[in-house]
Amino acid sequence: MRILVAGAAGALGRHLVPRLIVAGHQVVGTTRHPAKTDAIRRLGGEPAVVDGLDGARVREVVLSIRPEVIVHEMTDLSSTADLRHFDRVFATSNRLRSAGLDHLLAAAREASVKRIIAQSFCSWPYAREGATVKSEEDALDPHPPRAFRRTLDAIRYLEDRVTQGSDLKGVVLRYGGFYGVDTGLFDPLFIDQIGKRHVPVIGSGDGWWSFILSSQPSTSMLVRMLMRSEPERHLRWRLLSDVRSGHSSNCSRGWSMRNRAVQARRSSGSVLPSS
Repeated sequence: MRILVAGAAGALGRHLVPRLIVAGHQVVGTTRHPAKTDAIRRLGGEPAVVDGLDGARVREVVLSIRPEVIVHEMTDLSSTADLRHFDRVFATSNRLRSAGLDHLLAAAREASVKRIIAQSFCSWPYAREGATVKSEEDALDPHPPRAFRRTLDAIRYLEDRVTQGSDLKGVVLRYGGFYGVDTGLFDPLFIDQIGKRHVPVIGSGDGWWSFILSSQPSTSMLVRMLMRSEPERHLRWRLLSDVRSGHSSNCSRGWSMRNRAVQARRSSGSVLPSS
């Protein structure tokens, strides 16, 4: 199968490409940075330099490749540790979830692509109601905090566009929060912010946050999904866990926020702030 991975040099793409190659697929991987093309080649993919927000370039590459499947993994996680300005630091990722997705969808339809798989996120965006463990059918928060609204709007837009089309088989993967190299979470900058008391623990710190290691289950799940012969037309798959409830769904681990902050504090030698 010929697959276009948009965002192949990112935190997830770099693990996905070689697994798709091992599974027998032919992979073209995009990056907006010419310096990263050699890295994609080393992974086994064919590189293409593409700015996901440049519609003309996206169209040119998709039409030249004519893949059977497009995987949308484009994000910009370079500054996401600054949680005080949430929508601001996720602004580029949100544009990739909206305008970048639209460019991919338009080109996919013109190139007669069979399927599109897109990365979504569900570590915090669920509505704060009902059971602790959420399913793929649970609603996203209709009234998120003001600082998160643009980001949640972009997530909702992506999910609706991918799953409501009539001419493409769309799959949305709702990931938990990633940790690992270049994910922006618990990296040195984030640990430094904890040390500077910029990351307060809310309330008692008993809230739980699901995490998934960027090199682990999500890529395995993607490979299995791509190998399905004829999936349902539109799917939402949830890749996260809730360790506290004993529930596990294709995930790595979950952490109490206070416990995780304490670990970070110890590593930085700082005092843990509170709300």
